[in-house]
Amino acid sequence: MFNKGVIKYICTYFIVIIFFVLLMIAGCLFPSEWIEENVRQSAEVLEKEDMWYKLGFSVIDNVADPLMVNEAYSVDYKKPIFSAFSVRKNYKEGLTEKQLKDLRGELITFQTPKEEMELIEIDGKLYSKDARTNYAVLTQEELEESTPKVIEVNGEVFYINEYNTCKELKRFVEGKVDTSVEYARYWHGYLPFLRVLLLFFNVTEIRTLFIVAFIILLIYMMILLKKEFGLSTALIFAFTLIWHDYLMVGYSLQCSPLFFVMMISTIIFIKKRNSLNKYLYLFVVGMVTSFVDYLTCPAIAFGMPLIIELLYMKKENKSFKDSLMVIIKSGIAWASGYAITWLTKWILYDILFNGEMLKVGITQFLYRASRSNIKKEINSLWDIMVTIVGWGFIGTSILTLIVLSDIEKFKTEKVFEDNLGLLILALIPFVWHIVLKNHTLLHWTFSFRDFVILQIIVLILLNDMVIFKSGRVKNEKNS
Repeated sequence: MFNKGVIKYICTYFIVIIFFVLLMIAGCLFPSEWIEENVRQSAEVLEKEDMWYKLGFSVIDNVADPLMVNEAYSVDYKKPIFSAFSVRKNYKEGLTEKQLKDLRGELITFQTPKEEMELIEIDGKLYSKDARTNYAVLTQEELEESTPKVIEVNGEVFYINEYNTCKELKRFVEGKVDTSVEYARYWHGYLPFLRVLLLFFNVTEIRTLFIVAFIILLIYMMILLKKEFGLSTALIFAFTLIWHDYLMVGYSLQCSPLFFVMMISTIIFIKKRNSLNKYLYLFVVGMVTSFVDYLTCPAIAFGMPLIIELLYMKKENKSFKDSLMVIIKSGIAWASGYAITWLTKWILYDILFNGEMLKVGITQFLYRASRSNIKKEINSLWDIMVTIVGWGFIGTSILTLIVLSDIEKFKTEKVFEDNLGLLILALIPFVWHIVLKNHTLLHWTFSFRDFVILQIIVLILLNDMVIFKSGRVKNEKNS
């Protein structure tokens, strides 16, 4: 039985990886001239918005979006396999003169003491090697134009250059960038879908489609949750997602792929839970997460279906031991799928193109797990997590005040005992942010959404403590 189970996972792994590879290649089979007009329009929009775009109360992280459009435009359909695995930016036949690999195998920090700044020469031009080598190749002239920031920490002078992906995309489509750079460490599984969308739409139109799709998915998920667990639970999920900027996620090409995976996989889990092999399913969800995500807030793709499973188990009066075993097995299944998919990309690239991506990938993981050595005006990891949790607390308080008039009394009997599994799952966002300390400090403006898991669980506990007037909870459970 054990061997059959292992074989099933191995077969699933190979089937999914083959599908990923074929999908990536298929997305590279048509010329970029077909999407050129929409890329140009997108470049205009993104340059005007710039890297941090304020939309109402939300601030959109625009750093990766122009990079994604750039990569979609930089595909060479004459070399679809290489394009699928290397994922270059700033490549155009007849324009590109030099190509640099994703060779960040040594630990290059995002800033360097100014006097130690290293430059490399390409065709008589000096380029910075110390400012985001994996993304950027900035000429000395560009560095001088950008007015770099110099700060002093503990007597040491640091040189910080703000690399602008929005301006780079605009310059590239205008034919002013002739050096291409690979970004091969990710799968970039969003690329085939983005290229097809760019055949018909520019970035503004794509964002509109995404927002509409996310609203439809949220409404459908609420209908399913109401049917299975009652209206209050459905509202908890909806409120928490919206409180964590769900309605604006569609405005971010970077975050949207992960949220599509999270929403669709959760909906499938609710509808097919009784017929699914849940651990194999989470293994595949972990693989798909690794395939499409830019390391935004991947823990939610694990946490959301697992919250649903634990709610079902509570409904079925399962023991804490049963819940704990499900959390452990689910975590192993999802994490295995997530990690092995990423590892496979590095190994395949190295085999096919004689690269060093395995070295780069491992170094990057160690870097992301290290303490941040970026000296900037942000506080410690602790301060950031307190801020994020505080934001969730404000949302929880607002929702509690909204329903307060309909509350008859609170009870605590068996509430924590019945939700011990959920309380353990609530630790996942903290564990993820602590393990990837550097990533948290750099990207907390979107990684904070991992704490959706925590807020949903806190609100579920509060809901279990509440007895509403006129027996509304009872009616929900009977519906």
